[in-house]
Amino acid sequence: FKAKIKNALTASGDNEDVVKQLNKMLKDAKNMEYKDQIYYALAEIQMKVPDTDSAKYFYSNSVRWSIKNNRQKGISYLRLADISFNEKDYLSAQRYYDSCVQVMPKDYEDYEYLENKAAGLAELVYNYDMVIFQDSVQRISMMSPKEREKFLEKTIKEIEAEKERKRLEDERKMLEAQALINVQQDMGSGG
Repeated sequence: FKAKIKNALTASGDNEDVVKQLNKMLKDAKNMEYKDQIYYALAEIQMKVPDTDSAKYFYSNSVRWSIKNNRQKGISYLRLADISFNEKDYLSAQRYYDSCVQVMPKDYEDYEYLENKAAGLAELVYNYDMVIFQDSVQRISMMSPKEREKFLEKTIKEIEAEKERKRLEDERKMLEAQALINVQQDMGSGG
């Protein structure tokens, strides 16, 4: 397994065969606990293409499937943070750096640098959020009472829809985690 992942990470040129092999590994139940590393390898390949959107998708899946491997989860968060930072999406970058710092082992060589970057961006995000909030408050205050009521009704519907989406997403994640645990237990018991 490790040799295949290392091969994927060091491959150059046409990666079609490597991608096929990694996708095959994703489907194999015995690789369930290594999906985070497989998705990471797929993301790294996409960064070489470069196809940043596909890379972000694979890094996100790497994070999602990193259940026991905090170093891998942290590195995937770091890649997402760096992409967001380079795209000047500082809000997303801050969240990813913060998540990276939360899960990355403190002995990671650049941990202090990442911690400082997350803190610096947190201050920027705080100020940005404050400006957005003030702008929204002023915009709402200029609405007529009827417009304000419609706006609030729409906002409440959006909040409720987001809560439901989040509930369904949490439920899906819980089912996936349970499936992973079941597969690991089946593998551990020899069946």
